[in-house]
Amino acid sequence: MAEITIVGCGDIGARLAQRLIGAGEAVRGWVCSPDGIERLQRLRIPAALVDLDRPDAQGSDLEGAQLFYFAPPPKQGVEDGRVAHLIELFAQLGQPRRVVYLSTTGVYGDCQGEWVDETRPPAPRVDRARRRLDAEQRWRAWSEATGGELVILRVAGI
Repeated sequence: MAEITIVGCGDIGARLAQRLIGAGEAVRGWVCSPDGIERLQRLRIPAALVDLDRPDAQGSDLEGAQLFYFAPPPKQGVEDGRVAHLIELFAQLGQPRRVVYLSTTGVYGDCQGEWVDETRPPAPRVDRARRRLDAEQRWRAWSEATGGELVILRVAGI
């Protein structure tokens, strides 16, 4: 089992993977397309094809792993079914010890240029931000239920 799994190992994930591998860490990236596999192979990043939109998705062992979740939410709706599906898969794949979720400052809504920090209540105004907030809430529920560590990073401009 790789100690670190990056779900949604696109541009940001590949950059993180390269740094971690360079530091001697065992890393693997999950992508949802054959093109993603080829890209990671060119970068010498161990990769797995895992499409969380498919009900028959299969992943690799996650027991005790550190998981970085960088996959975007689905394009429609107000829920993130990908996160929900992955959390369900933990019953088969094992529970990670820590999840780092890449969210967005969009969950705060339009703040009229005001300074924003994590104490501001979320007020998403668009469905994409609502999907991100849904994912945050799912990760929080997972953390509370399992005792797994959770870090939510709200990044601007994604």
